[in-house]
Amino acid sequence: MTRNYHRNEIWAAPENGCRLVIFDRYDRPVEFRIDLADVERVSRHQWTLMRQGSRCYAYRKTADQKNEYLHQYLCPTDGKLVDHRDRDTLNYCSDNLRPATTAENNRNRRKPKSNKSGYLGVTRSLTGDKWVATITTDRRVKYLGTYADLVDAAIVRDLGAIFRHGDFASLNFPVLAKVIQPDGSRGTAMQIPAVQEIANAASAA
Repeated sequence: MTRNYHRNEIWAAPENGCRLVIFDRYDRPVEFRIDLADVERVSRHQWTLMRQGSRCYAYRKTADQKNEYLHQYLCPTDGKLVDHRDRDTLNYCSDNLRPATTAENNRNRRKPKSNKSGYLGVTRSLTGDKWVATITTDRRVKYLGTYADLVDAAIVRDLGAIFRHGDFASLNFPVLAKVIQPDGSRGTAMQIPAVQEIANAASAA
């Protein structure tokens, strides 16, 4: 983890929206997307660039010398975490920030580098000729079935994630969020018999 204290600028372009720009030690700009409505608030403070691996964050020092991250500043949560819906830590637009528990924040995750199937929640079976779909909730792994087709396994895993994780489900196929709504109600895509059969199997598993 490295911290770089460098100058801030606000960039605004009608076609690209607004940016808080922090220049790193090599004077290279790192752009954080913000809403026009937040420009005045953000510009009140000096922001510092923090790198954590490949991710970048912006933070400031409060009056009592504590670190306050830009996402915490723009989305107060009363002790909860702040989750980036699109998992992009450069996107601080209000519609991308939401309060989240630790469990919810962990559910909205990227595909790990160790993944070998190409899909979240899908691994090769012990026999090597099929694919196993699972979903992890509260550190417990739930078996959703074994499938001959890789994509079938990925779809079942996604539907299981929607049932169990709701709006925080991280999906292989984001379009499937239209099948099951975050409140548990079923969307129009459920009218497709094949999708309905898979969804029923995932919810019952």
